[in-house]
Amino acid sequence: MRKKSFSLEKSVFKLIVLIIIAILLNWLKHYPFLIENLYTNGFYLYWSTLLRFVFGQIPFAIGDLFYAVFIIFLIYSVFKSIKSIIKSRNKGAEGIKRGLKFINFTLLFYLIFQLSWGINYARPNFNSTLNLSADYYEKADLINLADLLIAKINKIDYSKVKGLRINDHSTLIKNAQSDFQNLKLNNPQTKYLFPSVKPSLSSIGLSKFGLEGYYNPFTGEANVNRLLPAVTLPFTYAHEIAHQMSFAREDEASFMAYIAGIKSNNLSSKYSAYFAALNYVLFELYKIDPKQFQEVYNLTPHNFKSDFNEERTFWKQHRSFLFDYMSSMIDSFLKVNQQETGILSYREVVIWIYNYHKNELPAKR
Repeated sequence: MRKKSFSLEKSVFKLIVLIIIAILLNWLKHYPFLIENLYTNGFYLYWSTLLRFVFGQIPFAIGDLFYAVFIIFLIYSVFKSIKSIIKSRNKGAEGIKRGLKFINFTLLFYLIFQLSWGINYARPNFNSTLNLSADYYEKADLINLADLLIAKINKIDYSKVKGLRINDHSTLIKNAQSDFQNLKLNNPQTKYLFPSVKPSLSSIGLSKFGLEGYYNPFTGEANVNRLLPAVTLPFTYAHEIAHQMSFAREDEASFMAYIAGIKSNNLSSKYSAYFAALNYVLFELYKIDPKQFQEVYNLTPHNFKSDFNEERTFWKQHRSFLFDYMSSMIDSFLKVNQQETGILSYREVVIWIYNYHKNELPAKR
């Protein structure tokens, strides 16, 4: 009896300690520049490099296996707890004990996630680092931006792009790493050492969930859906590498992938970046004015339409009932991590693309 009391007291003590740490972490999130200097450019910079060095040596996506084992463990623990409560003579006490263990485990998992990467969500918006304004756009701006991106796509020799398109994993990593190095930003976060980007072992599952890839903060790996159409792969690789670099917010990771792509010496990377950007812009235009969207879409070159339709066909073929569940989960996850617009934040990259090219657009009347 005494042993059980001690175990309960120990669990309660652990819970109190974990709650205090969680409160301190959330308090720290109110000081983004402190996070930038002490965590992002300090602890995380070295910790993430160490993770990539260690797990990057393993030729397959260990992070996929980590999540698989984790899910199996959770299911096993739930059934074991239910069985233990049913068999116990004192079901109330056993339920409290098991409940405390579950809460402690969940809190510990949350804290490890935050310390491994999640705190990066609270760092300052990167527009101050890149000297980029955050002005919002109007419909006319979207139309002009789409016209500009179409013009840039037209300047690319598509026959050479098709020849450069590759599905070779190692080449895609080297290209993405080279593209970020070419940016030559005076920013410690963009110094990308020890690449650790891997084809996901569950690419079919990712496709069913509607995912192009994901970053695993527990192993430092970026895992990419290798079934994606070739046109999207260079941008996707760069996007996931941007997450590794500490750009946690989806819009910021996409923008970093965009500028790395358009400044690339590789035509495939350049075209993939412009293709992704025009996709984002067209989607925003469609939400505002479907008729205007169709008019602008009709102006896109044949190669863009072909790639656009290929990507749409891919997602239609792989879409399942799991897609909506995953969208809801991602939406909740992003909102919890200070991205108020949730899953819509993926499209907020248009704000950064607009401000980046604003001086190239026709002056407002």
